[in-house]
Amino acid sequence: MLDALGADHDRVSYLRGESTSVFFGSALWNFGVRMVLDAVIDMAPPPSSRLDADDRERVLDDPFSGFVFKIQANMDPAHRDRIAFVRICSGVFDRGMPLVHGPTGRKLTTRHAHVLFGQERSTAERAYPGDVVGLVVTGGLQIGDTLYVGEPVRFPAIPSFTPERFARIRSRDTTRYKQFRRGLRQLEEEGVVQVLREPGLGDQAPVLAVCGTLQFDVAAYRLEHEFGASVIVDPLPHTFIRGTDAASAKLLATEPTVEILERSNGELVALFENRYRLERLERTGSGVVLEALGAG
Repeated sequence: MLDALGADHDRVSYLRGESTSVFFGSALWNFGVRMVLDAVIDMAPPPSSRLDADDRERVLDDPFSGFVFKIQANMDPAHRDRIAFVRICSGVFDRGMPLVHGPTGRKLTTRHAHVLFGQERSTAERAYPGDVVGLVVTGGLQIGDTLYVGEPVRFPAIPSFTPERFARIRSRDTTRYKQFRRGLRQLEEEGVVQVLREPGLGDQAPVLAVCGTLQFDVAAYRLEHEFGASVIVDPLPHTFIRGTDAASAKLLATEPTVEILERSNGELVALFENRYRLERLERTGSGVVLEALGAG
C-alpha cells in the first residue's frame, strides 16, 4: 500500500517540518513498538539553533533558555505536585540556578528539577540543549512560556487547533465547587480543554471547547479521580467558533442558537450550530466582527 502511494520517508522534508512519518503498529500487541523506538534514535535530529519570536537565531552556546511545552499535575498521587516540562534550547541548566520567567519577568527557583521516565523520576543536576527537565512548580507557568538567563528571549507559541466540539459542564455536588473550579483551571493550563464562560457567571456552568469528544471523557475522569469533583457533561449542538467584540456580541446575542461566551483571557467568542448560520451572518451581518481564532 505504501509503495503504491509513493509514501516514502523524505528526510529533508521531515527535518524541515514539512512532512511527518507515520508508523503502523500496536502497543497492546507489542507489534511495531521496537521499530518506533529505533526510528526515534535514527531519525530525530540533534539539537540545533532556534529562532525566537522575532526571527533572531538563538544558538546552542548562548546563555540558558528553555521552552515550556507541557504541564502535568498529579503525576505523583502521594504529593499531588505540578510538573512543567521544559525543553532546553540553549546554554546549560544547573539545578538551583535562578531563571527569569519571560511573560512576567519574575525570578524562578529551580531546586526541584527532575528527569522523568514513565513513573520514575530522578534529580536533574545538569542538562544541555535538547534535554527535557521537569520543574516542580506551584503555579504561574503556562504552556508556551520561555525561561531564560541574561538577555530576554521569547520563543514562538505552540499552535493550537480550533475547537469543533462543545459541552456544558456542571459539578454533581455543590459542596465540591472549590475542587471543581481548581480542576478546571488546572486542565485548561495543561491544554487538555479550553474553558469558556458566560460573561458575569464565572464557573457555575462553563462550556468546554475541544477538538474531539474523547477529551470530554478525559476531563470528566480527571476531575473526579484527581480533584474529587464528579461532573455532568452535556454536549452542545454547536460546531463552529469565531472571535468577536463587545459591540458585535450584543447583536449576535439576539440571533437564535448563537452562544456568546468569554475565553479565560477575556476575549469574546460566538458559537454557531452549523456552517449555514455562520456563513449567512458573514454575508449579511453588516459590521459584525467574526474572526477565526488564532494559533497559540
